[in-house]
Amino acid sequence: MTSATITTPPLTTPPSQKKNLTILLLGSPSTSKNNLITRQTSNVFTTVHAPTLEEVYTTTLPSYPSTTMTILDLGGSDDLERLHSVFLGRGDIDAYIIVYAIDDVQSWRKVGEKWWGVVEHWNRSGGGKKGKVFVVG
Repeated sequence: MTSATITTPPLTTPPSQKKNLTILLLGSPSTSKNNLITRQTSNVFTTVHAPTLEEVYTTTLPSYPSTTMTILDLGGSDDLERLHSVFLGRGDIDAYIIVYAIDDVQSWRKVGEKWWGVVEHWNRSGGGKKGKVFVVG
């Protein structure tokens, strides 16, 4: 009788194969940025508006367990512009998601008047990755 050795892959992904995905959500206030995040990270959706300063969420993607996704929620208030550079200047943003409310024309206008230019500026001068830009309504 011959014996065979069966090798099973490790249950965890080696650190060299782990990936990090960093996404920055930005847009005018009351555009449901936070709802997009909580829906993705905890499968919860609420209709209650909760103003955000800046928040960081980290989750593992169920379909890609070796990928950690960090979502940065950038508060949309003009009063927070000085804080925006903390997130925007990180240099490790893989994707920017500019969010607008489909029932708020002003939030759509701000996409072109403000947010697109902000992302382009930091994509050029951020000193790191050039993140992809998505617009979601």
